[in-house]
Amino acid sequence: MPAYECPSIPYQEDETSLILLRLLQKDRGAIKGQFLLQALSTCSASFIAEIFRGQTIIWTEESALECLKEVLHRDEELVWETLKSVQWPYPKGILAMAIEARNLCFVKWLLRQTEWTEDDRLAAWDCGDLEIIECFFSKEEMTARLMGEKELKRFFLFSPLYKIQAYPELSAIYRETLGEVSLVARYTQPRVLPSFARDYEIDLQRFVQEQIAFGRSCNQAVLQALDTLYHGQKELQPILDIFVRARTRIAMDKRDIDTANFSRQRDLFPQKYYSTVFDPIYAPRYQFVLPWIKKYNKKSDLRRAESGYGYVLEYQNHALTRIILDQKLWLHPPADAITALYPRLQQLHQEILEMKCDDVDAFCDKVAECYWLGCNLVLTYRGNAQNFLMWLQTIMLYHGFEPLVAKREIPQPDCMAISLPLADFIAFFPSFFENPFYVCLPGTRSE
Repeated sequence: MPAYECPSIPYQEDETSLILLRLLQKDRGAIKGQFLLQALSTCSASFIAEIFRGQTIIWTEESALECLKEVLHRDEELVWETLKSVQWPYPKGILAMAIEARNLCFVKWLLRQTEWTEDDRLAAWDCGDLEIIECFFSKEEMTARLMGEKELKRFFLFSPLYKIQAYPELSAIYRETLGEVSLVARYTQPRVLPSFARDYEIDLQRFVQEQIAFGRSCNQAVLQALDTLYHGQKELQPILDIFVRARTRIAMDKRDIDTANFSRQRDLFPQKYYSTVFDPIYAPRYQFVLPWIKKYNKKSDLRRAESGYGYVLEYQNHALTRIILDQKLWLHPPADAITALYPRLQQLHQEILEMKCDDVDAFCDKVAECYWLGCNLVLTYRGNAQNFLMWLQTIMLYHGFEPLVAKREIPQPDCMAISLPLADFIAFFPSFFENPFYVCLPGTRSE
């Protein structure tokens, strides 16, 4: 086996990868399955592709099962290029695991390798992802089953918009509940809804019900904010206050005191940064943003102890979010950044309200800038994810446009906002959503 140079790998993968590489170079024969499992758990896709291409894997039943489970959550293109050439043993139940993880690519691959059972079909139906369900059911079977389904809204959380629109039974209900659906993070990629439910110590069915109820409560706040705008109150703060009160009320209804407290505005410690870490809780939910972060993993000018290898998002000569790669965290700006830039945020809000929307691209860019700035300022201790998502949908409705439904690949656009420079965020912003940015609601028009 030829010697390899370890590619440049972000975060703390470098040390682990070098250790794995040295071990691999000592054994020029076959690679044990446990070795692949360790690489899948810790290394980048490009590194995996480089060291395993053309190698023979020696499996134990345990290592095969664990590797396949790890692959369920590693669907990067380079990983697949490598692993498709591996001769896998297929432990019993792995197809059901792939269905539960809602990994369409892996499900299709396994269906070419193994036979499905009736239990697999039932698991597919229960998963709620129409793309996966269609792998097991004909269109006629789908229609018949949908007619007898009691909870159709669950499909909205797990399925892409174009699939929902293909079934009249779903499309009509979807149009009626578009506002609610647009305010729920649909964590289907990276395949973590089952783990999300485990985090909350509830079963998945109850979690889905709570998500739908959450979207309904947030939509009520959006309609209240919209009514406030229609009655001439155009200032930003009263609108944001509606959202903060709504989030606090929802948390209190669930007896979640910590979340309710975090909904208050961030006014203490004006020069203190505070952080959101990638690991261990947030990492599975934010995998979708990590490839974008890696694109900007260049050395920054940070030299302080709490900072390190990473980059900084800036706005009008003010440092905002600091993405610290070697410590795996976002550092949110201190409250004095809010003092300096809040007037600009308010100005953008006012300009958007006054726009005629003749130029949809200009309108989109302005909305993206205001959303990006609001997310990066982090006005409350709880963060801005839901507050500015509600602001976004309020603005869309105010101008007569459909609420925007984030793609399953980008379940939380705020994570993109605090990870991308403004110019890049504006350029990609329309592509984060399933429905076009300029679709008017029936019976309305943007004026």
